[in-house]
Amino acid sequence: SSLAACYQCAGLHLHADLQTLTHQRVLECALSGGLIGARFNLSGLVVADLLAAHQIMEANASVADPDEDPIGYDPDPHSEASRLWSVYESMGMQTPSRFRIHPSVHNPVEASNCSAFERLDATRLLDPIAEGTFDSPETLEALCLRARDDDDWRRERIATMRERVRRGYSYHAFASEMLSHVARATSASLDRSAV
Repeated sequence: SSLAACYQCAGLHLHADLQTLTHQRVLECALSGGLIGARFNLSGLVVADLLAAHQIMEANASVADPDEDPIGYDPDPHSEASRLWSVYESMGMQTPSRFRIHPSVHNPVEASNCSAFERLDATRLLDPIAEGTFDSPETLEALCLRARDDDDWRRERIATMRERVRRGYSYHAFASEMLSHVARATSASLDRSAV
């Protein structure tokens, strides 16, 4: 289509959103073979933060007392929190020494829903996030220059993003996940009725 040709021919497509780093146009551009540069914002890390909190809460559910103050957890033994910390560091952001969660907070991610949350996680789609985002005129200029001058990086980044979108965001991926969910729900329902 002409839109796909536009995405492929441009040197770099810029995405600037107040709330997310993953948007339909970002996915469309990646799937069409275009190169994306997204304006970084902290709101884009909300899902990564929820996944880290989920993992920490699952691992520490037995020690949580809802009447206590927030508990600090080291990110190291928790892969999701470690991923989030590495994103903070790659973006030059300060990272607290501990991940703090109040025990009375309900776990925001149900285990059965983790794959849906992972699909919305910009840190997975844009990984390494510092290579495909900008947060200042200087980092925008650096990204534009790299897109123009580094053909190997450009080709690899486009191919990687395209494959991630194809695997996790396409109609085929959604249909496969939906059918798997229906099969699990049907199986569970049949198991309960057999008792």
